[in-house]
Amino acid sequence: MMRAAHVSAGLASAAAASWLLGGCPAGLPAALAALWGVAGSLAPDYDLRRGHRVLGHNVFALILFTAAAYAATLLLGAPPGLALVAAVGAAAGYASHLLLDALTVRGVALLYPLTRRRYRAARLRSSSAAANAAVVLASWLFFTLYALRCGLAGALHG
Repeated sequence: MMRAAHVSAGLASAAAASWLLGGCPAGLPAALAALWGVAGSLAPDYDLRRGHRVLGHNVFALILFTAAAYAATLLLGAPPGLALVAAVGAAAGYASHLLLDALTVRGVALLYPLTRRRYRAARLRSSSAAANAAVVLASWLFFTLYALRCGLAGALHG
């Protein structure tokens, strides 16, 4: 999938995960979950130049990224509860990226380095304008429903 689809899905996934974790987070927790969700949605593509959809597109990289998000948030002085919200956002964003790429023809090597076998749930083209638009639309529809459910002002300002 393309960057806009990944970012949209990462934001929506982080919102969903943080909502499941504790209802409607507001202020700093909501912002941290969103920030790490977007970062997680983009992080797997660091392997674009070498071993794409192998090095960064697996569950081990997801775990490492989630742990790094938790640790980085703690190092910045956040309490453990806030670091957990950041880690959940990061994991949700990263997982959304893996899921979207698993819907493509190339699939993803989810269990690398144990195996290079690629897993795919569908055979969409990453460059498909229709598939990318559908992901962006569905993500923003979900995020809009989330904002309405949680109260947009409350979600943004606490």
